[in-house]
Amino acid sequence: MNAFESALLIAQLASTLPLVGLIWTIQLVHYPLFELVGEESQVDYQKEHMNRITWVVAPLMLIELVTVGLLWVLAPFDVWAIVGALLVAVIWVSTVIIQV
Repeated sequence: MNAFESALLIAQLASTLPLVGLIWTIQLVHYPLFELVGEESQVDYQKEHMNRITWVVAPLMLIELVTVGLLWVLAPFDVWAIVGALLVAVIWVSTVIIQV
């Protein structure tokens, strides 16, 4: 892995780690608070939550996707590039199928 590929791996990590912290915050703080909203406001609360959290999540996920894609192209046989790509794939599939 050359210096540019190492920088991409660091950029991928730098975008992934805040997302890990964010999802733990969402799981431990935001989702339990949904119970306090009440059924009549639940849908509106969820929509507003999604609208607001997208501004935080989307840029980090985009960086994560671009860096893993570039690593996949530039270093397709590097073990860290493969591990990163597989983990990001699992996270994205989980996000699309389960969370959204």
